[in-house]
Parts: sequence; C-alpha cells; structure tokens
Amino acid sequence: MLKPLWIACLFAGVAGTAAPAAVAQDEAGLVRLVVPYAPGGFPDTIARLVAGQLSQDTRLRIVIENRPGGAGAIAAQYVAKSAPDGNTLLVGDAQQWAISPAMLKNFGSTVEHDFAPVTLLGVSGNYLVVNSTLGVSDFGALVAMINASPGKYNYGTPGVGSIHHLTLEVMASRLGLKMTHIPFRGGSEFIAALLAGTVDLGVQALPTVRALARDGKLKILAVASAKRSKLAPDLPTMEEFGVRDMDFPGAIGILAPKATPPDVVAQRAKAMNTAVTGPAVVEKLATYAIEPTALTPQEFGDWIARDIVKFRDAVASAGLMPQ
Repeated sequence: MLKPLWIACLFAGVAGTAAPAAVAQDEAGLVRLVVPYAPGGFPDTIARLVAGQLSQDTRLRIVIENRPGGAGAIAAQYVAKSAPDGNTLLVGDAQQWAISPAMLKNFGSTVEHDFAPVTLLGVSGNYLVVNSTLGVSDFGALVAMINASPGKYNYGTPGVGSIHHLTLEVMASRLGLKMTHIPFRGGSEFIAALLAGTVDLGVQALPTVRALARDGKLKILAVASAKRSKLAPDLPTMEEFGVRDMDFPGAIGILAPKATPPDVVAQRAKAMNTAVTGPAVVEKLATYAIEPTALTPQEFGDWIARDIVKFRDAVASAGLMPQ
C-alpha cells in the first residue's frame, strides 16, 4: 500500500507511535492499535484519526504500533496471540482478512479462527489511472487500445498479492486483456514509474493521484467499486463500462483476539464508531476520499464473510495460484 511521507508527517502528533519496546510501563487504560504497515497510507491514517478522537472521547490512552512485514502477517500474528482483553487491536484490511489468505499458502492466521470482528471504520475506492501520454480519453478507449496490441502494455502495482494486483488481474481476465504485470516494492515506486512512463497504468487510492490528474500528468478513468464515491461522483465505475463484479475498494476495520469477550468487543465498537463518525474526523477523512462506515461487530463479521468469498472467487476466476 502507498505510504507517502506527507501523510505520515501530517498526523505525527495525533496519537503516539510506539515501537513495541517503547510502550510505557504503566499500562492502565492503554489501548494499542496495531497497524500492519509503516506509518502513512490508508490504514495508518484512519487509525491515527480515530485514535486522536478516542483519546478525547474516553479516558483511554491510545498508541499506534506499526508492525510491518509479511504482507500483514507479522502484525496479525502478534495481535492474535495477545491477551483477549480489548487492549490490543489489529487495524486490519481486506488484504489481511480475504486477499492474503487466498493468495499466500502460508499466511499464518485467518479471521475466522484467530480474530473477533469489532467494526469496519471506512472504505476508499481504488481508481484506475494511466499515464497521460497514452492519450486515452476514457475506460473504453483504454480497453480498445490494449486489445489492439496484445502484450504491448503493462501495469504496475505496489506488490504481488496486493488488492491493486488482484483488481487488475480480475479486470484483465474479465475483458480478455493481455498485459504484463510489473510489481514494485510499494506505491511510491509505482507512482514514480507511472509518471516516468515505465508503466502504462495501475490502480491507486484517489488522494495519491488526484493532484497529479489535475496537473495533467495522469488521467483517472474509473473506480473499482460497485457505485460511484460520494466524494468523487464525477468518476465512473468499471461496472458502468460493462465489467461485471468489479467491487474492490480498500476497507479498514478493527479486529480483536478471538477470545475477547463479546461485551468488550461491543464496547470498543461503540467507542470507535462514535469517533469515526464525529464531524471533525469525517471532514478529515473526506480529504483522503475515505468514507466512514461504523458497523456493529455482527455487521462487520458479515462483511468479512462476504469479502472472503468474493476475493477467493476473484483469485480463482483470474487464474492466480497461491504462492
């Protein structure tokens, strides 16, 4: 996922970022939100915004622990083995609860067996973008161009097994497109390559590409969601161009260790839902094209169950083999 420095810096003061060894010894009222990625990007940004509001709304002390690595497995395994008291929570995303288990043979943890769903905080669309030098005006023109020269064009992603990778593989499979995948070590590398013309297209969150599109460097063609975003209603969905079942937004939720008591889970969900739907947080989320959702634990569990089936079927339909 993209981890731009400007996002990481912007919220540096919202909530304390603590490495595991730096957590204060007095842990009364301390809640850890464990983020599976480095500071910056969608999961880290929403976690810091919610943490900042929670610290105002409650007597809890909230710290962010960034534990990147292993496609999210390191953070997931750490939280799964933590005390089930509601004080160590995973900031999870669709890549962890649905995509990685379908794409990676030895991911090491699953939501069904290791976690209790708390709440879904927000969703953000993934937008198809191209280098402006391609000269295509819309999604249909891009498809026609790729079909006219099979194998000529390529797409970049922040890595194998990412939602960006899966989205474009599914799109290509459903449209019969022949393209080459070029994986990078992160979103920032991919964007640099896209701007340089090394790659032709890709998908990214809107805040990453909106300013570049306004400057004429990139062109945004469509969003991989079931419906247009309220925060970008002028941008069409892929499904509007006839590509079925292309609902692959980024989604960020909170997961607790499996044995966490239901009343504790419900308490945490209520507090976080209040925080994420507060006017100040909603306003800031909108600047990153993140729409708050605030689900109950049961509703979030149902969301995850649908995601697992959706992404498992997407992996199979695209002919991708677990690695």
